[in-house]
Amino acid sequence: MRIYKPNEEIPVCEYFAQKYREIENIIKNLKTDYIINVNQEEYINMLVVKNTVSFEIYYDTERRIFDGKQEKQEEIEESIGYYGHRIMPRYTEYKFRLCYKYTGDIDVLRIQPDCFSFSTLYNPIPIEVFDDELYIQFSSRDNDSQIIEKQISEIKKNAFRNLDKPDGAKWHINLFNKQLPQEIKKIFERVRAEKAKEHRMLVELGIDNLDSTTIEVPILKRITPIPRLLENKKVSYQIKDDIYKDILKHIYTLCKGYEQHESIYKGKHEESLRDLIVPSLNSAFIGANSSAETFNRKGKTDIITKAPDNSSIFIAECKVWRGEKVFMEAIDQLLGYVTWRDTRTAIILFVKKGEISDVIEKARSAMTQHPCYVIDKGQTNESSFSYTYHINGDNQSHIALELMIFHYPE
Repeated sequence: MRIYKPNEEIPVCEYFAQKYREIENIIKNLKTDYIINVNQEEYINMLVVKNTVSFEIYYDTERRIFDGKQEKQEEIEESIGYYGHRIMPRYTEYKFRLCYKYTGDIDVLRIQPDCFSFSTLYNPIPIEVFDDELYIQFSSRDNDSQIIEKQISEIKKNAFRNLDKPDGAKWHINLFNKQLPQEIKKIFERVRAEKAKEHRMLVELGIDNLDSTTIEVPILKRITPIPRLLENKKVSYQIKDDIYKDILKHIYTLCKGYEQHESIYKGKHEESLRDLIVPSLNSAFIGANSSAETFNRKGKTDIITKAPDNSSIFIAECKVWRGEKVFMEAIDQLLGYVTWRDTRTAIILFVKKGEISDVIEKARSAMTQHPCYVIDKGQTNESSFSYTYHINGDNQSHIALELMIFHYPE
């Protein structure tokens, strides 16, 4: 992604108007039964946390990259007397990049504040965005480090001028966040009143279509309680597919990182390795309650994530590789826990002995040979693979099963 003109691309009023439209659409899409019975204060608090805008550039993480040099030639017209001639001086151009870590909504770097500086209008400084880093490319003809240092200082000043100044983009963001609770409350109360009126009409007409509802659990990556229903309504819970993917990504990144630190995994058995994952899940995903060795249907699982009604919304089994036969038993064990409501699952496989490539090949082959196997959905990461299975005894009830494999050699 490239931002061609930092903090000069989206008028601030347009950015905030879009944010409020998105919030209103979320509330309008709530089922009538849910919006009438949900705890208003908790639901508004959840939306405030979810929609609070943040953006921070960590200037102390600055990295300087040298991208090489290039010999160039420029053409200059020079007049001597009546006639003119061209000279073609050669020069060396040195190419550099400045890199900074950032967190938050990258669109903040595109917001144009009400009062902004035109200092970069005719010579904009584009910013490249890759994952969690910002890159600013520049070149210099000078081979004097002090001159280049001054050039770097000027580039940083101009690139982020409209972001950090007293009335810049971040100032507008802070004002938006301060007003957010009251604005969401206004939207919520208006939409709830409209839906309540519609509900009364249906009841008066003798229409009752407010039966059992499936509610997507609002798991967030910030600390906030899940909004509870005020009445004892019969509902079932599930997590969105993108949240499921975020949970898997979190586990994968965590366990992949442990591969580089032998002291963390050495000598640990399945339960101890599992205990490295559960606290991290609970701190990263709020609204979920991940516990170890929690009972669910048959026996006990290694990791289970609960919804507010105590139903399972994510189940994972941690196993050490001990061959295909034991691995197939682990799949059976996981499927033995699963009910028709439990549609998001994972097997976390730790390889302590043998070649990791051989184990991956054998495990993937075993996954496709299981009687409940439906389809191989492909590779998610270097050692993470997605499958669809059906639950025992019901070919129509499908579940997502992710196989993640990590190398923890003894």
